[in-house]
Amino acid sequence: MKKYLYYSILVAILVSGSMSAMAAKKKMSDRRKYSQDIHLVSFWGGAGYSGLVNNYSKSDNLGFTYDLTSGTYKPQFLGGGGGMIGVGYELHHKKFIFSVGPEFRVLSSRDNFHMLDANGEKFSMIDYTHPEYSSMVQHFDIQRYHETNVVGQIMLPIMFGANFEKFYFLAGGKVGYSIFGHYHQRAKITSSVTDEMAVDDWYEIYSHFLQKEQLGKHPLYQQVDGIKPTFKGKNNFGLDATVSAEFGVNINEFMSATWQKENMKKKYPLHMRAAAFIDYGIPNMYAMSLAKANQTNTDMLTFVPGVDDGGYAVEKFFTTSVHKSQIARGAGAFNARVNSLLVGVKFTALLQLNKPKIPNPRLLFWVTDAFTDNQPTKSIARVAVHQQGRKRPQQKAMKRDGKLAPRLYRGMYKFSATAPGYLDSDTIQFDHQQDLKDTIHFALIPVPKNVFYIHDANTEALIPASITLISHESEDKRSGSTTAEQTSLEMSLKYGNTYDVVVSAPGYHSDTLALSDLYDQNVNYYLRPIIRVRHKLILKHMYFATDKTDILPMSEDDILTLYNFLKDNPKIRVLITGHTDSQGSEEHNQKLSEGRSESLKNEMIKRGIAADRMETDGKGELEPIDTNATDAGRQNNRRVEVTVLNEEEAEEDIF
Repeated sequence: MKKYLYYSILVAILVSGSMSAMAAKKKMSDRRKYSQDIHLVSFWGGAGYSGLVNNYSKSDNLGFTYDLTSGTYKPQFLGGGGGMIGVGYELHHKKFIFSVGPEFRVLSSRDNFHMLDANGEKFSMIDYTHPEYSSMVQHFDIQRYHETNVVGQIMLPIMFGANFEKFYFLAGGKVGYSIFGHYHQRAKITSSVTDEMAVDDWYEIYSHFLQKEQLGKHPLYQQVDGIKPTFKGKNNFGLDATVSAEFGVNINEFMSATWQKENMKKKYPLHMRAAAFIDYGIPNMYAMSLAKANQTNTDMLTFVPGVDDGGYAVEKFFTTSVHKSQIARGAGAFNARVNSLLVGVKFTALLQLNKPKIPNPRLLFWVTDAFTDNQPTKSIARVAVHQQGRKRPQQKAMKRDGKLAPRLYRGMYKFSATAPGYLDSDTIQFDHQQDLKDTIHFALIPVPKNVFYIHDANTEALIPASITLISHESEDKRSGSTTAEQTSLEMSLKYGNTYDVVVSAPGYHSDTLALSDLYDQNVNYYLRPIIRVRHKLILKHMYFATDKTDILPMSEDDILTLYNFLKDNPKIRVLITGHTDSQGSEEHNQKLSEGRSESLKNEMIKRGIAADRMETDGKGELEPIDTNATDAGRQNNRRVEVTVLNEEEAEEDIF
């Protein structure tokens, strides 16, 4: 059997050497490629159910005779407990796993033996009547007859499998050699005699003669103080080969993210696994060798009670292991099967010897319009790649598909993107050793564009005008103008800024308004034309409560006209004169007109116009400008006239 061990070791050395040579050759031939291989030292231990599974059923023609009737034994396989420990090497290539290394395992197995009569029924009591003592019956009670085998083996597992993050599996084979084997046979044999002449039965009555040795010295027969006797021996099981598989979990994947991160910083990161496994021996490997080595019948002990000439054989016991006995050979000398079995749970600890070389990241840059998700015009976007330690950033032009994937080296980076017609992107920082991004997306915001239209406030016609934009957040100042031919002005603004917009046009009042966060808006401004006042300003849309001096809200347009006129011409003084229609008495209408002009003056004072710039008067119904016979005519007569008292001051004043 030793030659099989030598062959196994030689095969393992050749396999390991070939793999090492192939790995070295690949490394030499392609130094520039980055390796994803991980090398680990593994330590494992496991325990579970074991056995030496046999195919022995009933051992015919091997038993005993009593009362001229033949009997047999029937083995009953029960198995036992076993375990293993080992140390080895593992290679991880992406998801692939290769594992190899020596392993020591121990198997134990138990077989019970039952005596069967000619009808196949179990029994334990043998009664024997001696020919010379017919009044006596000797009883042999054989209880709990069994054999326990313990085998120690050195195995070489060669396993292949795959990793799936939280789970993994391995499958392969093991070949090895049994370095020790022991078996124990135990039984309790109690003898007694019943005699018709005796008052009580006699117990522990020994036989006087044996064929081979005295029964009193037989270890299965003796029992002292209730201790079961044992027959011990050695058993060499030789070469063994098994198929093996395990499936389990990667414990690291269930640990916290902080623990995993700290673990990977260690010089030799620890990996842990737990799995269920099974080893099952290939049939006949050592059963055949045992059968060949034991062809004699000396493994049976036959004793005959009270007869020195042979007499009737009462019982036979195995004095060597059942696997070497004629039970095994009786089942077919070269067909008896003994399969080693070990199934249970296994824990593996692995120390990672190297950290795989991580290839320089090939980041994918992707530039799109922030509002439409479309890429900017092809080949116009650029990405600035600024590596820490370099003075100038590298400008990378985007490809036609709007994407770019340059190879980067280890270190800290800053990235930004630009494109004509778009605002510059924010700067993104990237750490090669910590960030796990593989795509960086820049969503560029188009430069805000606003189209300005300037109108006459009265006619709403477009007019030529000058436009100036002044930013609140920066010194950004932009100007432009519209013309009679080009009646609109498009201006680009900085996104997020607030602007003061100053609009002016010849013959119109200038205006200043705030503009903020506008994007692609059509902006319309209405300028009030300059009105040069010489004599009177007639306010025909002043409305008062019926027969009262209270001003109604619908008069707001005329009130603003007068207010703006007085505000824009701070030097002039005016006379406010009220007029009514002819309904009612003349005296009443006179008081009503005076009160209404005074109400308008008070409204101006409320809005900030000095009282000394305004005088009031009332004409009642005395100065109509239309007929009082119709409603429309009477409406025209109910008016307020504003007369400039110092016309010379109004020559250049703008309304």
